[in-house]
Amino acid sequence: MKDPIGFLRRQQEADTGDAAERWQRMETYYNRRLWHQLTVELLEFTLIPCFPSGDNLLQLYENFISDFEHRINPLSLVEIILRVVRQMNDAQMALSLLEKTWEKVNRERQGTNLNTFNCLSILNCMFIHLCFQSFFTT
Repeated sequence: MKDPIGFLRRQQEADTGDAAERWQRMETYYNRRLWHQLTVELLEFTLIPCFPSGDNLLQLYENFISDFEHRINPLSLVEIILRVVRQMNDAQMALSLLEKTWEKVNRERQGTNLNTFNCLSILNCMFIHLCFQSFFTT
């Protein structure tokens, strides 16, 4: 069972300064169910140059974001997922995450929403890119 608050607190203890404050803000937004503010914080946080290294973004996604991703605006979710995927070394795992995200965004689509259409287009492009990358590296 996921423990998003436990994950945030462990990260907060491990970091200092600005990063620790960001983890605290994310915990506050999460607890108060302020999904828009949390999404904005995540979009900024995932751009910090020192953060997207190793498997940090994947850990953030698996231990925190995946718990409430259904509450994130589809375009913002796609933006975050693309950052996670770019950090992944395993092309098959990346493709799997893209497929899962595509299904979620497509399932949420009710009517024709330009925002959802844009999300699906972006995911399709990234999926094709990873397929070619996977094909030529094997």
